[in-house]
Amino acid sequence: LRPFEITTPEGERNCIFPSQQTITSGEYPLARRMLLTTTQRSLERSEVAEFLLYYLKNAEDDATRARLVSVPAADIEVQKAWVTGDSEPVFVELDPEPVVTTDEQPSTSLQPAR
Repeated sequence: LRPFEITTPEGERNCIFPSQQTITSGEYPLARRMLLTTTQRSLERSEVAEFLLYYLKNAEDDATRARLVSVPAADIEVQKAWVTGDSEPVFVELDPEPVVTTDEQPSTSLQPAR
């Protein structure tokens, strides 16, 4: 990752360096989240739920090994609760018009609304 250069209102040049803090806060604009999406109908399938739980359980370690910034642990716990049905998910519309999948349900993202 490289520093991102911005110009302040006073005309001064400033760099934002990639770090856990600047990436997680969104301050470093060149970072992008890696999203897994599913439909509610697919989430009801045990193999889909098992895969998502496996992915979430290993997300922090896998991100560290790949030299990526992990999603905060609190967000991972919220997402696990969504997958297990312990709490209602918050669906985030990714596009103005939802993508329709083959089972005719809008595609949604399993990420906390910000």
